[in-house]
Amino acid sequence: MTLNNTRICTRIWMIGLLIGTLFILPSCDGGGGGGSDSPNQVSLELGETTLHGSALVDATGSLLFIDNPDDPLNGLEIDIPEGAYQEETNFTVSHTPIISHSGDVSLDPVTPLIKIENGGEYSDEIITVKIPVTIEDGYHYMAFYYNEATGKLEGIPEIEHDETSLTIATRHFSMLFINRIFWTYLLENTDSGFQVTKDNWQFTNLGTYLSPGGICSGMSVASLYYYTEKKKNLGQPQLFGRYNNGTSSLEIDDDQAIKLCSTIQDWWDFQYEAIKYYFVKNDKMTPLWTYFMFAHSLLKTGEPQYVAIYPPKDDSKQDSGHALVVYKKSGNDFYVADPNYPKDKNTKIEFELGADGQSFEEGLANGKFKPYASLWNPKSKKVDFERVYYIGKDALIDADFNDLWNNLNNKTVPWNKKDDDTLGRNFPWYELKIIEKDATGTEKESALTDGYKTTNSVIKVKVEMDQYDPMINVFYEHTGALDNHSEIVEVNLKSGDNNVGFQIEAELFSGVDEKKVWAWTDFKYFNIKLEEDTPDPPAPLEESSIIVKNTYDEKVLVNIYIWNGEWFKDLDKTITLEPGEKTTQPISEATEYKIVVRASGLNPQEWRWQPTLDLSDAEYTYDFFATQDCDFAKFTVTNQTQYRIHCSFDCDSEEEGCGDRESTSSFYLDANETDDAYLKPGIFYTLSAHASTGMPNCKGDECYVCWDETFKLNCQGNKTILSGSGTPCDF
Repeated sequence: MTLNNTRICTRIWMIGLLIGTLFILPSCDGGGGGGSDSPNQVSLELGETTLHGSALVDATGSLLFIDNPDDPLNGLEIDIPEGAYQEETNFTVSHTPIISHSGDVSLDPVTPLIKIENGGEYSDEIITVKIPVTIEDGYHYMAFYYNEATGKLEGIPEIEHDETSLTIATRHFSMLFINRIFWTYLLENTDSGFQVTKDNWQFTNLGTYLSPGGICSGMSVASLYYYTEKKKNLGQPQLFGRYNNGTSSLEIDDDQAIKLCSTIQDWWDFQYEAIKYYFVKNDKMTPLWTYFMFAHSLLKTGEPQYVAIYPPKDDSKQDSGHALVVYKKSGNDFYVADPNYPKDKNTKIEFELGADGQSFEEGLANGKFKPYASLWNPKSKKVDFERVYYIGKDALIDADFNDLWNNLNNKTVPWNKKDDDTLGRNFPWYELKIIEKDATGTEKESALTDGYKTTNSVIKVKVEMDQYDPMINVFYEHTGALDNHSEIVEVNLKSGDNNVGFQIEAELFSGVDEKKVWAWTDFKYFNIKLEEDTPDPPAPLEESSIIVKNTYDEKVLVNIYIWNGEWFKDLDKTITLEPGEKTTQPISEATEYKIVVRASGLNPQEWRWQPTLDLSDAEYTYDFFATQDCDFAKFTVTNQTQYRIHCSFDCDSEEEGCGDRESTSSFYLDANETDDAYLKPGIFYTLSAHASTGMPNCKGDECYVCWDETFKLNCQGNKTILSGSGTPCDF
């Protein structure tokens, strides 16, 4: 064996190595030519194997060929382009004569069984194999992979042929041969058994985050794989509806299935650059030869086939195609499962004969496919797809999705995972958050979780996404309504459980739509429970007591209340305390309640709420007007203006303690009047005063007499308001 290690070619000389006679009998009892379990499974009786040799191919590519006039594979060429493999790959070529077979008259192998071995990996570029064969009129010739374990055949796309050879396009290798069939057999009707509304997906070809223009290839390849590998081989249920997320009326909630098809679509888009070479070379094929490839493959494999369709070459988007599944031939029409019309059983690609007046054979030879009207996706405009390409099944597409499908069944794929780069391209991480007001009226955000409980009949939900602008659509299961389209949406709840669905979209550019579109990114259901807003009843508790002492220099009246966080309960106990006097009062209420003491002097205008006390200890001693570490601060204001004014004290809402009842106060002062405010010490206050009546030219902020933003109370303070208009207070 002589090897020429140049970039241009490597010659593989036949070395005449005899391996012995092989009988590949996958489904029969006995010798060659036995029966099989299926008309599409065949057994081959094989002769002695001849090994032609091996060659190493690096990343620069190579041309491998056999040059021996006495060899049945003389003229075989394997053209491996640069970049097909990133690492050095060993190719081995052998052939075995086919002595007999178990097939019918439509099976007529005209080449030996050719075996090309290179480890089985898919190449990054299309590899062409030129196979020597004599092409005779009246027949159609097609290459098929042969699976020795199952006896199944699989069609291989062709790019050209002449009188002495046929050239195929592939990205992986196995055993193969060329079959010859009389062309009239290919005019017969053929049905793979695949059925629309049973073996295709139940949702339409929507644009998603991974492919905003549509996921037709992912849907078509996935349905082909499921039908042939899962349903026919393993007896699993039909695909249509199997991965429905529970609402047959809504497609967009089938999140796991949509993400699977999107991931496969992303793989297809990645492989398309390699496959595009096939489309360019395939333009040498006549429409009739493409017609025959579909018919021949349907007949011999008994399986549906992948078809790619494209607009005319003068279209601005000539490289943007659409994917279908051909599953039946009736007359000259090929019935297809179109991802844009998942329930339409009558979609078909029609083949029309040539001009009238020609013979049937002439009309067939001059025939062509009618333009197939469809869409790139359901939101795009109608397109007449004129170019039709046979893709087949696995020759060009790396379609081993078993692991991915197992993850789909187990729901274990982390489709949306934050800061995870291990999965390659994936759907983006996002978070849904509830926005509700707390007891003080301040809006608070918290993560939306399944089983979330609220007492608000209307809640807000927002979406946060690491990248791109997100939107939410809300689906109400109890009404079937789908509404809203915003980053923050309002959700209306009914009493009890609400199963609410949230569709997440991201704004992305779509090449086929030539604009930004809102692309499906995820769909999740959450159970949100609307509960009645009723306080829990108080629980009885052992008695406790509170001791109150009057340290003021005047007689006071003391009322004792109970505070439960929402309202006050009067104990109907009014106690008069002389200066220095104290009293002990029993209290019997629930531990979560708090004690509030209100004191008023002989002037009923002078009252103030004192700090609350927990009932965690047996008793409390509380001095109302202690002069050290005071619980309130007395603040005196004198109005020396000529107007009646309104005084108000405000504190910063973010400062600890601001918002308590004892931290705010307001009152009116007539001209030359003085009054006291009782406030919580240790807080910065703003005192503002504005004219109530009589101030001339009072407009807007000009009504303000003064303000002060800097004072902080200890236990006492005072201010005198002199005069001014919108100026800091004089005192």
